[in-house]
Amino acid sequence: MEELKQRKETEMELKKVREKLEKMRYISENRITESYMLVQKLQDKYNLATKVLRKAKEERDLLIKGRDIAIIEVEELRKEVSRSDEHREAPQYFICPISLVIKKVNRERNRRLYRVSSQN
Repeated sequence: MEELKQRKETEMELKKVREKLEKMRYISENRITESYMLVQKLQDKYNLATKVLRKAKEERDLLIKGRDIAIIEVEELRKEVSRSDEHREAPQYFICPISLVIKKVNRERNRRLYRVSSQN
C-alpha cells in the first residue's frame, strides 16, 4: 500500500515536471520564432538602407560631375568675357566718370563672384 502511494506521488511529480518541460519548450520555440522574424526584419531594413545609400552616392557623384562641368563652363565664359572686354575699351576721352565707377563696381562684383565659385 505504501509502495502504491509512493508510486502515485512519483507519477504526479513526473507529470508536473513533464508539463513544466513542455511549457518551457513552447516558450523557447516561440522566442526562437520571434528571433528569426526579428532577424529577417532587420536584414530587410539593412538591405533597403544599403540600396538607399547606394542611390544617394550615385546622385552625389552625378551632382559633383555637374558642378565640375559648370565650373569649367563658367571659367571659359569668364575668359571669353574678359577677352571681349579688352577689345571693347573706348578711348579715355569717351569714357564718362560715372561709367568708370560702374565699371569698377562690376569688376569688383565679378571678382567676388569668381572667388566664391572658386572656393566651392
